[in-house]
Amino acid sequence: VETSPSGLLYEAHLAAAFTAHPYGVPVIGYMSDLETLSRPAVTDYYRRFYGPNNAVVAVVGDVDPDRVEAWAHRYFGDLPRGEEPPPVLFEEPPQLGERRVTIEWDAEPRLRVGWRVPSALDDDAPALAMLTSILAGGRTSRLHRRLVIEDRIATGVFASTGPGERFPGLLQIEAVPRSPHTTEEVEAAIYDEIARLAAEGPTPTELERVRNQVAAGNVRRIASKIGRAHV
Repeated sequence: VETSPSGLLYEAHLAAAFTAHPYGVPVIGYMSDLETLSRPAVTDYYRRFYGPNNAVVAVVGDVDPDRVEAWAHRYFGDLPRGEEPPPVLFEEPPQLGERRVTIEWDAEPRLRVGWRVPSALDDDAPALAMLTSILAGGRTSRLHRRLVIEDRIATGVFASTGPGERFPGLLQIEAVPRSPHTTEEVEAAIYDEIARLAAEGPTPTELERVRNQVAAGNVRRIASKIGRAHV
């Protein structure tokens, strides 16, 4: 992460967005954690939490479920349970204004913008998923067409929600300016397209494109064993 400009920017972006919730802390921690953690402390953590009660296994293929269950009991049945992970009780406090963070790095410029959104369990989650696709889901999406094809001020633009699904997170847009254009130019174009979408709404063609993308994605997932395991 720390040797990657995009990784460092992503880490700093989440830290600025989440001041109380664990989403603001990297999964593997910071370099200072790695420098101070002892091997016994890591081993103790592993033994406490890496147990069968905190594991999920997916088996895909022409298998006998009863035999698979029997094998699971045979090979893993004697493993002791680990501790239950402590519940996340922190709620991110309301954000009272815009937050910005700048990373100085000897690399090409890159921009990340985020807006607070509800969790993936919220009733609005499907609409947000469609919004990310309308904005940056493929070469015909609004932001790709505007920034990359028409204005030619960026080499790429991407949108997603995250960093997790269980708790409220961010709708994130990331873009890479095309030299000699700046992050300020790209940011202004992103906000302009979002304002236009908010004022006019998506077109029927855009909605149909997203529906087709979802359907095609479902078909592609069942074409492989790993894809079916994730369904």
